[in-house]
Amino acid sequence: MKPNYLKIYKYIGREVFLSVSISFGFFFFMLFLNNILLIADKLASKQVPPWDVVLLLFYMLPSVIALATPFATLAGVLMAIGRFSSDNEIMAMQALGISFPRMFIPIFFLGLVFTTGSFLANDILMPLGTINFNKRLQDVVTQNPELELGSFTVKNFDENTTLAAGLVENKVIQDLVIFDRGPEQERRTILARQAYIEKKPGKEGILSIQLVDAVAMIPDTRIKKNFEYFTSDRMTYNFLLKSITSALRRPGATEMSALDVWKEIQKKEEALVLLKIESNNKIKSYQWELLQNLNWPRERMTTLSRQSFESTLVPAHQNFLNQKLHPVSDRLLIIEQMEFFQKFTIPLSCVLFALLAFPIGVFNKRSGRMLGFIVAIMISFIYWSMLLGVRNLSQMSSENPVFIMIAPNLVLLVFGGLFFYLRSKH
Repeated sequence: MKPNYLKIYKYIGREVFLSVSISFGFFFFMLFLNNILLIADKLASKQVPPWDVVLLLFYMLPSVIALATPFATLAGVLMAIGRFSSDNEIMAMQALGISFPRMFIPIFFLGLVFTTGSFLANDILMPLGTINFNKRLQDVVTQNPELELGSFTVKNFDENTTLAAGLVENKVIQDLVIFDRGPEQERRTILARQAYIEKKPGKEGILSIQLVDAVAMIPDTRIKKNFEYFTSDRMTYNFLLKSITSALRRPGATEMSALDVWKEIQKKEEALVLLKIESNNKIKSYQWELLQNLNWPRERMTTLSRQSFESTLVPAHQNFLNQKLHPVSDRLLIIEQMEFFQKFTIPLSCVLFALLAFPIGVFNKRSGRMLGFIVAIMISFIYWSMLLGVRNLSQMSSENPVFIMIAPNLVLLVFGGLFFYLRSKH
């Protein structure tokens, strides 16, 4: 008797979908709880209105959905297939003539559905959520400066800017001191008797600190003990929102769709090519200058010409080495490339997790769902560790990080394909 494949596909798909839904609830709760601990506790302790806290958490939901879906797929497939195997339903299907690859068809289809859902959450909902998150956060920081600057605290907002605040009360900062660097990387110290944060219309992503009775001092880099200074009754100091709220959320490529990020990457790659051409021209110029100096006849040198030779040769050699040993690169380009590939690697892991989980679940002859869930937690931890590792490697790399970013998925593909092949031949 020929088996009714459609009925069997529906049965397997229904069981897997139910298990994935339960697993999704678990991973969603765990990831969302992390956001609550990170955001809500900090905001609530500063007496931020509860509605603002709820909105900020709501805008973070797309990122939670995008991350929870792959791990839920892994756990759901392991639990469902583990239940089939422990109840001998896999053996019964094989007795009906249903091959191992045929059993995988509905699971593969569901994996594609989950991949699509995770990608849409990552590519459409997450940018919208991040943009709205930053707008709301800008309002919160404007209304509650003590959120980032507590009374009598010192805080680093980026590698070049440090703020030291006196008493912070009623949205007014007393005795504010700002240490930063100017356009030419010169050190600056700005003091203000009072300061308060305000939001300017039409300038999204920028927070302005209004300084009252400000004094700024700039040391002379050429002559020690000399410095310039100026005073101002009122002065505006602008902050990028991503600097003042870096501890909460980092905007960037996550605010854009994959297509928009790709366009930005293309622009930066074109600019980088021009910079590399300019750098190569400088290297050739320094190399030519160095060779010209080295070819200067030594026997014709006087004491004066020898001093001139040495004073010319040393800088030329130093310029050549600096340009040669420090190739041109764009860190922002590498970060955007990393974010671009991550928009695809995380959703694609849904299908790859299904491929890996199916043959592993078949070997589960006892404890069905429970053992499958435990194995899923272990694999999720390993995969998450690999994701964190490749992100760190990508940030240290000076080249396109595509091969680094896809490494975790390649591991899933290799082991999943190997286990699937071995189980099919068993």
